[in-house]
Amino acid sequence: MTQDNQPINGHIDEYLNYYCGLSHPPGFAVLLKGKWGSGKTWFINRYFGNLKQQNRKCLYVSLYGMTSFSEIEEAFLQQQIPFLASKPVAIVRNIATQVLKSNLKIDLNDDNTLNLATPSIKLSELFANLDQSTLIFDDLERCNIDLSNILGYINNFVEHKGLKVIIVADEEKLEKNDSYKAIKEKLINQDLAIEPDFHGALEKFITNVSKPDIRKFLSENIHLIQNVYIKAEYENLRTLKQIILDFERIFESLPEKAHKSKEEILKDSKLYIDYLKDRDQSKLASYSFSTGDNILGGYLGLSFQGAKLEDFKDFCTYLEKSQESAKNNNMPNIGQELLTVMQSDVWKFQDMICLSASPYQVGVSQRYHRIPVLKHIKETDFVEKLLSLEFEDKHNVCRSLIKRYEVESFNKELFEELDWLKSVRSLLLEEIARKQGKISGYTLTLHIEPSLNEAINKLEGKID
Repeated sequence: MTQDNQPINGHIDEYLNYYCGLSHPPGFAVLLKGKWGSGKTWFINRYFGNLKQQNRKCLYVSLYGMTSFSEIEEAFLQQQIPFLASKPVAIVRNIATQVLKSNLKIDLNDDNTLNLATPSIKLSELFANLDQSTLIFDDLERCNIDLSNILGYINNFVEHKGLKVIIVADEEKLEKNDSYKAIKEKLINQDLAIEPDFHGALEKFITNVSKPDIRKFLSENIHLIQNVYIKAEYENLRTLKQIILDFERIFESLPEKAHKSKEEILKDSKLYIDYLKDRDQSKLASYSFSTGDNILGGYLGLSFQGAKLEDFKDFCTYLEKSQESAKNNNMPNIGQELLTVMQSDVWKFQDMICLSASPYQVGVSQRYHRIPVLKHIKETDFVEKLLSLEFEDKHNVCRSLIKRYEVESFNKELFEELDWLKSVRSLLLEEIARKQGKISGYTLTLHIEPSLNEAINKLEGKID
């Protein structure tokens, strides 16, 4: 419906009623135009049905695939005399044609002209009594007859037979033909753009659904369907019709449990997150996803089309909180993982605890540059593993601690590691005291102690 509560294409209905109701030949055709899938055929079929109900003379033909005028005339003739369209008659006509050709030496040309001694008789002459009639030509852009020829043919009905003619087409495709504009100016005096009538079309599509329970389900969710249709910004009623047909097939195959309220789906989704959290917190904590609000998109490079829906936002919030809880519970395990990595690859260790763009490019789930994970490592274990490293690796680990606290905006979140750092420094000072006078004690004093002091000062905000 439009803003004034009138049907979206109500003005077209009004004009066509005026046009078809003229008591004199209008002398021009009307063009109904719209893109593929906009509902042109649906609209004109509905209007054609209304004319028939009013006992108005009208004939309809789709030009899709038509290759000759005789095919068009045949379609019109069958509507005037439905008996001719029946299968038995078609068979008899075919046999009769062959008999006429072979036995009576009467030839039937390709355009259905009978070559008799009398003047030629064409199908067009068999419905010459169409005064006050309306002819509807649909799918003009999909006709296989040359555009100039078919428009000239249609013009004959308008100009010489005084009929009312409605042409239905995707004009954008017709405009690619150089001759179209000149012919249109002579033939068409009024063109009207069809707007997709979502409500009217959807109600019709739902009516055509065979199963009552599916019709009921779709009818109860019209507003949801409309919201998705609008947000998709793809105003194509033909596609909407196909979606309804596909949904009917899918709905019939789903188990009863799958028949989709949103509240039940959201509840089940949250229960599944709880299940994952209870079963494997590390797996839930390491799972990463995006709602599609950033350049990376969503899961596996695909974006979530429902990212703006409130129910989806609710789900995402619950997942994020559950992940945060799982990460906190899983921190001791992550701390042990970091210790293992530190022993085998100090550069990867640095990449995991610092904001960097090193060649390792560890996954998002392995980056802890703003998560206070170090406090979950037992200080004595860290010092023991650190002292077991080669001299250069010891130095690089300590430099990693300085780098970790260089981003001042992260230090508010990492402040919880301050006591841990001080405890590690105390343990190392004890080690230095035990090794006083030895080279190993001197190297600890020269490199490790200053690095820890600088890291602590950065975290405390004492220096820039």
